[in-house]
Amino acid sequence: MNGIITSKRRLILCMSVSLFLTMTTVFGYQIEHYSEVFLDWIVLGLIFLLFIGISTLLLAVYKVFDKVKKTTDEEKLINGWKIYVISLLCLLGLYAINFLAVYPGLFVFDASWQYWMWTGNEISEHHPVIHTVVLGYIVDTIYQSRGAINHGVAVYTIFQIVISALCISYFIKFVYSKLKNKMVLVMQVLFFGLYPPIVLQVMSATKDTWFFVCMLVVIALTIELIENYETFSKSVLKVFLWILFVTGIIIFRNNCIYAIPFFAVALLKVVKGKKIFISGMLACVVGVLLLYKLIFVPAFVTVEIDGREMYSVPAQQMMRIYNNDKADISKEEREMVDRLFIKDESEYYHPKIADLAKGNLDMMYYKANSAQINKLYITLMAKNFKMAIESFLENTCGFWYPGCELTLYKDGTKGYWVVD
Repeated sequence: MNGIITSKRRLILCMSVSLFLTMTTVFGYQIEHYSEVFLDWIVLGLIFLLFIGISTLLLAVYKVFDKVKKTTDEEKLINGWKIYVISLLCLLGLYAINFLAVYPGLFVFDASWQYWMWTGNEISEHHPVIHTVVLGYIVDTIYQSRGAINHGVAVYTIFQIVISALCISYFIKFVYSKLKNKMVLVMQVLFFGLYPPIVLQVMSATKDTWFFVCMLVVIALTIELIENYETFSKSVLKVFLWILFVTGIIIFRNNCIYAIPFFAVALLKVVKGKKIFISGMLACVVGVLLLYKLIFVPAFVTVEIDGREMYSVPAQQMMRIYNNDKADISKEEREMVDRLFIKDESEYYHPKIADLAKGNLDMMYYKANSAQINKLYITLMAKNFKMAIESFLENTCGFWYPGCELTLYKDGTKGYWVVD
C-alpha cells in the first residue's frame, strides 16, 4: 500500500465510501432476499472483510489515477472548449443511433399523463409544472401541425437529447480538466453514450432525466467553486449556471429540498471566508424558486392535488405492518387501516412499489380523520419500528443497493402484478 495514501483527506474519503458501500451491499442483499435486516457474528465478519476489500480497491483506483496524472503532466492538453465540442458531437452521434432504435422515444406513463394534463387544461403540481408545460406544448404543437402524435414525441425526444448532451458534455470536460488524460476522455464518452441505463434515461420523456443532467452540472460547478473560488466567482456565466441548475434539481425532484439545507451548511463550511458570496448565491436560488412557485406555477395550474404523494412512505409502512403476521397490531387498528384504504390491502401491496399503497388511500376519509389516523400511524411505528424501517429500505433499495432487481408493474387481471 506504500505510495497510495498521500493525504488524510484521501484516507477519510476512502474509508467513508467503503463503509457506505459495505453497508448497502450487506443490508441490501438481506432486504432483497429476506425482506429484513439482521446482525450476527457471521454478518459482522462479512462487513469487516468487505470493508477491507473495498477500501483496498478504492485506494488502488486512486493509485491508478495518480499514475495517469503523472504520465500526462507533460502531455499537450486539448483546449477545454474543444473537449466540450468534441464530446458534444460524439454524444449526439451515439444518441442519434439509439434514437433511431427507439423512435419516437420512450413516452413513459408519467409523460402521457402530463400530455393529457396539458391538452385537457387540467395541470397540477403532481409533476413539475415546467416539465409538463414544455413537454405538452412541444408534443401538442407538432401534433396539431403534422397530424401525427409520434412526430410530436420525436421532436420532444430530440429536444431532450440535445439538452442532455449539452449538460453531460460539460461534466466530461470538467473531468478531463482534472485528470488530463485522453484515454479517460474516451472512456467517459463511451460510458455516457453507450451505457444502457443512461441512454434509456436520455431517451425517456421524464422529469428524472432533467434532474439527472442538472445534478451532473451542479456536481462539476460545485467542485470548481470549492477548488478555485477566485476564478469561479469572476465568471458571471458559471455563477448564473450554478444558481440555475441548483434550482433545477429542486424543481425536478421535489424531495431534493430536504437535502439542500445540508448541502448549504457543508458548502459554507468548506468554502471558508466566503460566506457572503455563498449566502448570496443560495439566496438567489431561493429567490428563483419563489418566482417559480408564486408566478410561473399559478399561471398554469388549474387543478389542486389531493396530497397523497406526501404519504407514500407512511402508507407503505402501514401496509407492511398490516400484512405481516408478526406485526403488533390490534383488531381495532386493523379495522381503521381497512377503512383508510379503498381496495383490499393484501392484493394492492408490494414492498417495492409505494404507488399501489398511496394510490388506494381514501384521501377524503383521511382529511376528515387526520388526527386519529396520524396517531394510529405513530402508534404502529412505535410498536413495529424495525418493520417500519425495513419497509422504507425495501421500498428504496433500488436506489442504493447495486444488486437490486428492477421492479415494474402493469395492469393485470387483478389490478397490478409485479414482473422483473
